[in-house]
Formats: sequence, structure tokens, C-alpha cells
Amino acid sequence: MKKIFLIIIGLGAIGSMTFYIAKYVMDIRAKEALDPTPTAPVSKVDIYEKVTATGFVEPIVSTEIRSEINGKIARIFVQDGDVVKAGDMLVELDKTSLQSEESMANNEYNLQKLTLEQEERDFLRQEELMKKGFAIAKDYDDAKTKLNKARIQLEVKKSEWEKAKDNLSKTSIIAPQSGTVTDMDLTVGQVIVGAGSVNSGTLLMKVSSLENLYAEVKINEIEIEKIGNGKSPIITFESMKDISYTGEILSKSPYAKNENNTRVFPVKVGFKSEGGKVRPGISANVEFPVSKANGVYAVSLSAVSADAEWSYVFARNPDNSWRRQRVETGIRDIRYVEIKRGLKEGDVIALSYPKKNFVATDPIADFPKEQKEEAKAEK
Repeated sequence: MKKIFLIIIGLGAIGSMTFYIAKYVMDIRAKEALDPTPTAPVSKVDIYEKVTATGFVEPIVSTEIRSEINGKIARIFVQDGDVVKAGDMLVELDKTSLQSEESMANNEYNLQKLTLEQEERDFLRQEELMKKGFAIAKDYDDAKTKLNKARIQLEVKKSEWEKAKDNLSKTSIIAPQSGTVTDMDLTVGQVIVGAGSVNSGTLLMKVSSLENLYAEVKINEIEIEKIGNGKSPIITFESMKDISYTGEILSKSPYAKNENNTRVFPVKVGFKSEGGKVRPGISANVEFPVSKANGVYAVSLSAVSADAEWSYVFARNPDNSWRRQRVETGIRDIRYVEIKRGLKEGDVIALSYPKKNFVATDPIADFPKEQKEEAKAEK
């Protein structure tokens, strides 16, 4: 009896093990039969197509203030950030040496005027004596030559005096336009270099209009033709989330530049910042609206592929196999692409290359017959 009992227990254990092994194998085969390809149905969505780019803000009108002459700063009338009007005094250079030069040039000019008056009297006297026959030709010619030399010398002294006056006037540096003072770092007593043909001289400051600004962005060669369609770009700022402006395209470069091995076109977008809230130099996000469509059939952007001829998606058949289905696409945004033909609402499409139940050598399926007929009717 004991032996029979052990045999029965052994058979039961073997049967249990066989059951669990069979169940485990069936579960594995069931999982292997499942298609792990991620999917999504065709549905209606709103699509807002736009081109976005990031750049930096610069003033449309900005003037670099430099002295035309060498000198030492005597007085500073403004500080960085001050708002000035055209004609306001900015900086005054030391006048001492230039005042002396101007005074000397003025005296030399006046002295030469007296010399000219004397030479004119001498010439008139010689001319009168020549008419009466009491003067020789040499004395007359000498008097005439001295007169002409005096006249020329007077013009030279006048030019030197005017140059000295002009240099003296350049010690007063005034604002050429209304705006805000920026990039200023000066101290009284600082010696500066004037702008000349050899060098650009010391930069004293900039006077910039902080109301009329622009952001320069780089648009790639694929998207450059999409912008400038009459829709106004929108400018926003990472550092000022509550501020946005409607801008206008000031210019699009007619030629591309190579930047990080990508062909891009610089585009300037102007906008008006009331109250000078936006400062030059900060980063700006520019959004160029392209088109918008509400309630259109669409699929995920990653679901659409293309060959040399057609765009297509992987669509699920009733038997759970996959086919490459030709589609006609419309507008797109960063998430969806519009499907104009090739699919209908509820069709299941693959979001990646199918992992099972797909024959790679099968041709791309053309549009359904009814969609072809609708397209012909529209034409």
C-alpha cells in the first residue's frame, strides 16, 4: 500500500509540473504572438503651423560716440542709462591747449590782415606813380607780387584759424540723436584717442533708441520661404514671460550663410517697445505664423515616411497585418501632420516601423478607389 501511495504522489507531482510548464510555454507563445508596435488612430485635431527661431535684441538706431580729437576728459554730463535728447551735452574735453592755439591763430590772421592792407596801399601808390611815369616797372611788379602773396597768406591764416576754432568746438561732445546712453565707462581725467584714418578711436558711449528695436534670427533654407506671408510675427522673451510684441519683418537676407554646417538666412524682425521695457542684448523668441487648420484628420508626425515618389504610413489591415498606405499630407506642426487623402477617421496607424506582421517587399498601397474618384471630381 505504501508503495502504491508513493507512486500516486509521484504521478501527481509530475502532472502538476507538466501543467505549469505547458502554461508557461503557452504564455510565452501568446506574448510572442502580440504585436508590440506602438499605434494610434487617425483623429481630428487643430493644427497651427509656425516657424520659430531665437535671436538677440538690438536697437534699430544706435550711434557710437567717439571724439574726433585727442584729449583729456574734463567733465561728464551723463551716466549710463540716462535718456538724452539730440543736442544735449555728453562730455567736455579739456580746452586749455586748444584755446591757446585758437587765440594764436586768430592773432596771426588779424596780423596778416594788417599786412595785406599795407601791401594794398603800397601797390596803389606804385600804380599811381607808374601812370605818371615816376616809377620803374620793377618796383611796380614787386609791389603787385607782394600784394598777391599777402592775399594768399591771409587765406592760409584764415584756414588755420578756422581749423583751430573747429578743434576747440570738438571739445564739446553732444548727442547726435535722442535715445538712451549705454556702454559708457568713463572717468574725469581719462585721456582719449580721437577717431582717425588709422584707428577708430576711444569708444565713449552709445546713444540708442530703446523703443525701436529688432531681433535678428536665423531661418534654415527649408523654412525661409514659409515666412513673410502677410502674417505678423510674434516676439516673446524668456526673461519677461508677461511681455510680447507684434513685429514686422524688416529684412530677409537674399543669400544664405553657413552656420554650424547648416545654411541659414538672417532675418530682422522689428518691433516697438513702449517705455523702453526691453533692453538690447537680451534673447528673444520669434514665432512666424504660417497656416492654421481646425478639425482636420491628422496623425503623429513620426508616423509619416516617404520614398522617392510618395508619402506613406503603416496602416493596420483587418487581419492585424500591416500595409504601407499612400497618403497626401497638408500642413503640420511640431506634433501632427494633416492627412488629406489615404486614410479615414479611426484607421489605426503605426507610430514606428512594424515589428511583426509586415512584408517589407509589398508595394505601397495607392489611395482607396472612392478617394481617387473624389479627387477626379474636384478637378
